[in-house]
Amino acid sequence: MKTVHDLRKEGHKVRVTHYRYLSQPNLRGERYLSCKGGATMIDVTIMGAHGKRTEKGVACFSPEENYNRKLGVRIALGRAFKKLGLPTK
Repeated sequence: MKTVHDLRKEGHKVRVTHYRYLSQPNLRGERYLSCKGGATMIDVTIMGAHGKRTEKGVACFSPEENYNRKLGVRIALGRAFKKLGLPTK
């Protein structure tokens, strides 16, 4: 499967957004990014002979799972490829 780097090199647009949960406030009221849960969203715009085509792919991690950016990108990119009808392998 092509990577985000490969797609950008070919002239396509790829936008990656990561979302994370905030932890509960501690005694001082400070909040931190939680290591559990989150989501990755990818927008892929393919420049083809018939114009542009954009699709989204989303990967969500449950609040019990550790968040992994690389895995989220792979899952979301695969889902966007399926919508675009591109080979995922």
